[in-house]
Order: sequence, then structure tokens, then C-alpha cells
Amino acid sequence: MKKVYNYLDTLLNYNDTVIVACSSGPDSMCLLNILLEYRNRKKINVICAHVNHNVRAQSKLEEEYIREFCKNNNVELEYMKIESYNNINFHADARNIRYQFLDKLVQKYKANYVMTAHHGDDLIETILMKIIRGSNLDGIAGIRLETNKNNYKLVRPLIYVTKEDCIEYNNQNNIKYFIDESNKEDDYLRNRIRHHILPQLKKENEQIHTKFLEFSEELLITNEFINNHVKTIIPTIINNNKLDIDKFKTIDKIIQIRIIQYMLKDNYDNTDKLNKKHLNAIIELIYDNKPNLSIDLPDNKIAVKEYNIFEIKEHNSNKDYIIEFKDSITINNFGTIRIVDNSEITNNYYCYLNSKDIKLPIFVRNRREGDKVAIKNMNGHQKLKDLFINAKLPQAKRDEYPLVVDSNDNILWVPGIKKTKFDSNSNTQYDIILKYEEEKNEN
Repeated sequence: MKKVYNYLDTLLNYNDTVIVACSSGPDSMCLLNILLEYRNRKKINVICAHVNHNVRAQSKLEEEYIREFCKNNNVELEYMKIESYNNINFHADARNIRYQFLDKLVQKYKANYVMTAHHGDDLIETILMKIIRGSNLDGIAGIRLETNKNNYKLVRPLIYVTKEDCIEYNNQNNIKYFIDESNKEDDYLRNRIRHHILPQLKKENEQIHTKFLEFSEELLITNEFINNHVKTIIPTIINNNKLDIDKFKTIDKIIQIRIIQYMLKDNYDNTDKLNKKHLNAIIELIYDNKPNLSIDLPDNKIAVKEYNIFEIKEHNSNKDYIIEFKDSITINNFGTIRIVDNSEITNNYYCYLNSKDIKLPIFVRNRREGDKVAIKNMNGHQKLKDLFINAKLPQAKRDEYPLVVDSNDNILWVPGIKKTKFDSNSNTQYDIILKYEEEKNEN
């Protein structure tokens, strides 16, 4: 614990206010008691923040214990009970609720610090999880000792020690704590790492957490250097949210990736729906030789390349969309329509058009009320709705399924499903060949 005390000695000043997130587990009880020692030495104000996650029967006992502990030790207690969760990811939702609660307490008490009991074992587990699941440099660095927030500092003083160290401290000081029995299960990746991988690492080196801490600190320094460099580059290649592609191509790849990540963060309040697939698709789009391309992004956004300019912008405000087709276009959750030089394939995944028979330019849009299709080699028109039903297209896909239309709004092609009378393959009088490639389901 010496490193923890040395760190707190340099961090804390007289009359500082510290909010401690305390679950009643061995780690947080260890941290709370260490801070109570500093309360006597430096006259700091300690606020205990306890969240009842309302998912275990034991939670009531933990609440009662924390209340009794705080009363006996003259500690101000702030308590909240989570009544419901909105996110299917319980852990992510619980974490967000906890930190919102802590943010409010900072405002209430004008606190200098919020402290959590993440320790060295947590750091190892987090880094390994990020590597297994895939993450950028910042993510792989894992848990930070300090994180600067808007008006306070989030601190994890126990990062220097292990869970065993926390338990030993509690035992030596006769501090009661509770064990979350769910942590003994192997249902979650973190638990599997904790139970099966971490013990093996500690057999190789009992102080393995210090090596991971050194690794983390080096990554954080490297990441900070890259981010500072990116900040100097961004104003030279992005103007009014539009990226200059020629300038972009002259910079190093790692900086290119960070710039695209910056643009995505600038367009999304929450980037959880974005992954490496989206990032790679954008890079490929920028480097594609075709001058005009676009791809759909989550939350009704679109990434667009037009000659030397790249930007991320909103689709139409509702599910309806209409996008001018030039060389290639990708509709998220469906696939890509592109111009090809030649083909002899005549199935519904290819369309052959004669520019003299249609009004250019071509557009790609979703269906509209009353849409009808003039089916090839058939008289009259068929309702698009009936066409989708006959093709057994799932209901959920029908409203946004891509249609190729001309400037007179004639449906020229229902990609992958049906050709129309505008398809000119049979008489070889065509000068535009379109190909539809369905999006592959990675599951």
C-alpha cells in the first residue's frame, strides 16, 4: 500500500472534498478507510456514495451495512437505488447511471475528486478485454490513474495494488466487507479472465500488475503525443466539417485513422454503434478511385465522398431517403450498387440500362406510397408492395429497401429482386451496367 499512500500524500490538500464510490466490496471498503485516515491527517471532507443496483437480494444487507458504517464513522452518505435499466447491456447502463449520480454529487458538494476502487487486477483484466474484443490505442491503455473531468478529477488510487492487497488491508484493520457472488460465475469475459488467465499470469510474475501499469502508462503517453499532433493537423485539412482528401492522403496512416475518429466523434454523441468495420469502410471509400461514393452509417447518417471532399452528414430527417447515384452507393443493412464495365450475367443482381430510354441522373431511394413497377416481359404494372410480398422480403426491410429510379421517378430496377421494362439486356442496347452486392451477414 506504500505507493497508494505516497500518491495520496502528493494529491490531497487540506480541506479537499472527496467523493468515494463505495459498493461495500473489499476494494471500495479498503479505499474508504484509507481516506478516513487522511480525513484525520489533512482535514479532508469524505462523502460516501453508494448505489444499490437492485439486482441481488444481498443489496439490501450491503445498504444497511454502509449506512451503519457511515453513521459510526461520522461520514456523510449519499445513496441511490436504480429502479430500472434501459440498455440491454446491463453493465454499461449501470455504469452510466453511477457516473451521472457521481457528477451530481460533485456539483452538490463542490468536490475536488471522485475516487473509485479500481485496482491493479482490474487494469490487467480491462487491457486483456480490450485486446480480445478489439480496441484503439487509447482503449488498450486500460484504466487511467487520473481522468480530468469538466470540474473535478476522477482518481483511482488503488491502481498500484492488487485485490489481494486490499483484502489483506481489510483483514489487518478488521474491516468488514461483502463479496458479490455473481463475480464467481464465468458468464462474463471479465470473470473468465479473472478466474483462468490472471492466476496464470501471476504464477509467472507476482507483480505482473506493475508491468501492466508500466505498459498502460507508456501507451497513454504515446496516445497523448499522437492526439496532440492530430490537433495541429486537423485545422489544415478540415474546413467547415469537410475533409480535403488530397491533403489527407499525404499524412501518416495512424494520423489518418485518428482524424476519421475525430470526425465520427464530432458527429455522434455516443460512438458505441460504430466499430472498426465502419472506420475501415470510410478509409476505403476515401481511397477508392471513383470520384463519387457514399456509405450509410448508423443513426441515419451518411459518409459521402464527392471528388476531393469527404464529409459525414445527416440523411433525411425520417427513414425516407433519396440519393443521387453516380458511381457507387452503399445502403446500410442492404448492400452496394455500383457501375461495372462489362458483364454477361442476366440475373436480378445486374441491370442493363440505355441512357436514351431514361431521364438522367439516376437516384437510389426507398419506397413511397403507391409505388408500382413495370415488370420486364409483362403487361401493365405491379404494386411494389405485392412484389415484396411475393419475393418474401421481410416486413422490417420493405420500407427502406433500395430502389433505382430515374429523374422522372420511374422505378428502373428493384436490385436483387426484379428487373423492369427498362432493362435493355435482351437487345444489347445499353450503356450503363449496374451490379448489386448484398451486404454479408457476419453473424
